[in-house]
Amino acid sequence: NYNEATMGYVGNSNVQYGIYTNRSWSKPHLVTYQESHDEERLMYKNVNFGNSSGSYNVKDTSTALARNGMATAFWAMTPAPKMLWQFGELGYSYSINTCENGSISNDCRLSPKPARWDYLNNPNRVALFNVYSKLFKLRNVPKYLPTFTTGTVEYDLGGAFKWLKVSSDSLKILVVGNFDVIALTGAVTFQNAGVWYNYLTGGTRTATGSAESMTLQPGEYYVFVNQNVDSVQQVLLPLKLIGFDGKRTIENISITWSSLNEVDVEKFVIERSLNGSDFTVVSTVTAADRSTGQTDYYYTDKDPDVLTRPEKIYYRLKMYDKDGEFTYSKIITISPFAGNSQFKVYPNPVHGSIIYLQINEIFGLKMEIKIEDISGRLHNKYMVTGNNSNRNVPVDVSRLSSGVYRLKVKTSNSTYVRQFIVQH
Repeated sequence: NYNEATMGYVGNSNVQYGIYTNRSWSKPHLVTYQESHDEERLMYKNVNFGNSSGSYNVKDTSTALARNGMATAFWAMTPAPKMLWQFGELGYSYSINTCENGSISNDCRLSPKPARWDYLNNPNRVALFNVYSKLFKLRNVPKYLPTFTTGTVEYDLGGAFKWLKVSSDSLKILVVGNFDVIALTGAVTFQNAGVWYNYLTGGTRTATGSAESMTLQPGEYYVFVNQNVDSVQQVLLPLKLIGFDGKRTIENISITWSSLNEVDVEKFVIERSLNGSDFTVVSTVTAADRSTGQTDYYYTDKDPDVLTRPEKIYYRLKMYDKDGEFTYSKIITISPFAGNSQFKVYPNPVHGSIIYLQINEIFGLKMEIKIEDISGRLHNKYMVTGNNSNRNVPVDVSRLSSGVYRLKVKTSNSTYVRQFIVQH
């Protein structure tokens, strides 16, 4: 549908299926692309089959390239990962069926295609390259990451006059464009009143926060942002992070990091995720703000709900300076105990006096069993020898009050942890 839009045929140009929320997905894991591996290239169809009206003709190379930039603005500002085909950022004009001798045949789909580095000498193609570059530069600024991962998405992409709104507390974006071959007037409502910045070409627009009429010439488009990010760069805080690591034990997850030469650094915010994409704040550590030498930091995560999870846990640092600027560290992954997936506790919740544990190990081994409440207070501890003929080991919980507990089992091979609930 992107190609229908760039050619100027709006009947089949709805690209909303590339928005993950349109598919009722809860996570932005939809990989979108404008050019498929088995479909024609945008520019090839633009210059061979593009629409026209009067003097405006999509078959004109400069016009076709500019319309690719318009489509790219909608594509790149849509949350979730992107896939880009070869030389798409320069408007690759060859058919997918181009043969090595220059002819076109369905038999040549997998034939080598020319590498057109000379496109970099064409100002119109470089202009398209710069659109790609600037849009992806915005996506890769750490402080704006929530806009492209957890932000809200609103859109009207079915007609020729299209708009897309992506919003988070860190940055709001409004993309608007006319995919027809004639001038159009449409209504747009900016996410808030005030000054908005034209990200790609400069200038500002004062928005009312209510519906506004906007007239666009064919192929005219804008990417508005609610902050002045004309010279946006990744924030470089005045410190050097020289280590960030995590280690899991049966008692906790220890997060450690070290920095060098802190200047006006305010704090480190520790964020945790259970799926690798949605992070929540778990703690804040004040920076030492030491301008010379190395400073070591640590945080201990003792959350029982986290410790007893059989899946991976993810952590990152959000590092602030005293001006409120911030950047993110890399993401570290804490793996579950190797044996946890082989360890079961049932019934859970338990209503009687016995709970059973099942471990898929070679039995005949001695096991140390501990029962703790969620505060870490020990309620019971004893040794059990497994039986090869019965891998379901009964554990007495008759003296436990109703509540949440952790069952810890240690063998010579592994350590296991499971949370269970007692309901009398």
